[in-house]
Amino acid sequence: MNMLADAFYKLFSASPDEARKEIGQAYFDCLSLGGRFSSDSTALIGGLIASPLHLVIHFLVAVTHGVGHLLLPIPSVRGLRGSARLISAAAGIVLPLMKAEGVRQTFFPATFPAYYRDPPAQLKQ
Repeated sequence: MNMLADAFYKLFSASPDEARKEIGQAYFDCLSLGGRFSSDSTALIGGLIASPLHLVIHFLVAVTHGVGHLLLPIPSVRGLRGSARLISAAAGIVLPLMKAEGVRQTFFPATFPAYYRDPPAQLKQ
C-alpha cells in the first residue's frame, strides 16, 4: 500500500513536468476503458490486491496507453520525443519505488523467505 501511495503522490502531485501530467491522463483514460482496466485498478486502490507486481504492471499499461496516444495515428518526431519523456518520467517514478520495495520481492514474491512476508490470513469459523 505504501508503494501505491508513493506512486500516486508522485504521479498526481503538482509538478511542472508535462510527462507526469500525461501519465496521469493516460491512467484516467485506462480507467475509462472499463473491464479489467478499471476493476483491477480499483482493486489496487482499495487494497484488495496487495501485490507490488500488479501495481507495476498497471503502471506500465497506463504508460503504454499514453505512448500509444502520442504515437497514433501517425508517428511524428514530436510524438517520439514526447514518448521518450513519458517513458523517462515513468521510470523516474516506478524504479525508485521498486528499489525501495525490493526487486526480488516485487517480481518473485514466492522466492522471498516466508519470515519476511505477511502472515497468512486466518479464517474464522
